[in-house]
Amino acid sequence: MINKFCETIKRLRTDTKVTQTELAQYLNISQRTYSNYETGRNEPDLDTLILLSNYFHVPVDVLIGKYSLPDTPITNHKVIKNNFSGINQINQNITM
Repeated sequence: MINKFCETIKRLRTDTKVTQTELAQYLNISQRTYSNYETGRNEPDLDTLILLSNYFHVPVDVLIGKYSLPDTPITNHKVIKNNFSGINQINQNITM
């Protein structure tokens, strides 16, 4: 699953034209640490996964590979949020 995570965060970042440095600053980590997430050398902790989920407006399930991103390039965060609003609702219903 780590390979899917690496692919997903890199794709989200590149599709939205965010640099590793910009994302690392948002996450309050070094650029090298973030780069290690994309290459699979390190895994983020739960708090960082949640921050990534919030940043890209996708469920953590997408980040860890339970669900896939659409095949078309993602150009902004609102598109991502709209594509996965149904998954968020399903997850909320399951936890109730």
